[in-house]
Amino acid sequence: MAELLLLAGNHDISFVVDHPELLTFNIERRLKPRIEILRILEKKDILRRKPSLTTICKIMDKQFSEKYVLPYLNELGENGKWAINVHSELDNVLRRV
Repeated sequence: MAELLLLAGNHDISFVVDHPELLTFNIERRLKPRIEILRILEKKDILRRKPSLTTICKIMDKQFSEKYVLPYLNELGENGKWAINVHSELDNVLRRV
């Protein structure tokens, strides 16, 4: 978790203490990929302002894809493809319910 917080920016363990809901999210399937996507967009100076870690974790996959992935597929490369696959898998699961 500490490594993830460093990837996300200026956060430390006290941030998790203040936002314990972050511990409920899957690190490998949700947090790391989203942070990586935002890191790429930020590095390419695409984001007008960086969303908070809690915001990017709480929004649904579809919303995240629509806001941070689909408009920037060329810039994201393989990471964009990953996000599209996650979105498609989620849609398939929801159709079965």
